[in-house]
Amino acid sequence: MAEWGHPPSTDVSCAVALVVGELAANAVRHGRVPGRDFRLQLRLDEAAGLVRIEVTDAAGARRLPATPPPPGPDGESGRGLLLVDSLAARRGSEPRHPTGKTVWAEVPTARTSSNAPGPAGPSPLPISHRTDGDPMDANTWTSIDKLRQWLDDQAGPSARQDRRLLRVLKIGEEFGEVAEAVHGALGANPRKGASHSWGDVEKELCDVIVTSMVALASITPEGEKALDDRLRHLVARAGL
Repeated sequence: MAEWGHPPSTDVSCAVALVVGELAANAVRHGRVPGRDFRLQLRLDEAAGLVRIEVTDAAGARRLPATPPPPGPDGESGRGLLLVDSLAARRGSEPRHPTGKTVWAEVPTARTSSNAPGPAGPSPLPISHRTDGDPMDANTWTSIDKLRQWLDDQAGPSARQDRRLLRVLKIGEEFGEVAEAVHGALGANPRKGASHSWGDVEKELCDVIVTSMVALASITPEGEKALDDRLRHLVARAGL
């Protein structure tokens, strides 16, 4: 993207990264065939002002719904295509010969730069850290473990088998919700305008944190210690 004039800090580059993440995650979750991988291709159409993203997998050519169904309030998935729709001008899928399919999306290059002036966001929050050696509030991790157990109980056999992978991928999906909220708070989407508030951004960021903690608790039974050790390391590295 930088070679095409869109450095990582620009809205266009961020939008493309999010769409790539969603389509690639879908290929991993729904298009996986043993012994086969998926292919990612990006193309710039300068005349049309579009970046075309194509993800090809070896699974059957099931077409994506034109309008994604609304996700359940507690669902672990179902928001990816909604995010893609908010960032892309068009999307679709087509069969690939002799087998498989290509899912594509086209992201406009005429977007407001993230470095451009815009509506003022919330004031930067002071960075705080613990100095007393106490671990994170145990009640927090008790709640996280309850969520993890509830998700385990609700998951089907295939989801239980891949739960660690799915919950890590879920972090990317929740980050997409943050990005959509930021776009809405800045009024950066010309089709939707100011569709979100900074309060919405705060809520979506909290969802990312909780989702990450659930994923960590799904990977290791010592998630609390892992996070606490990592936080201590980062604070010490910063010399605080």
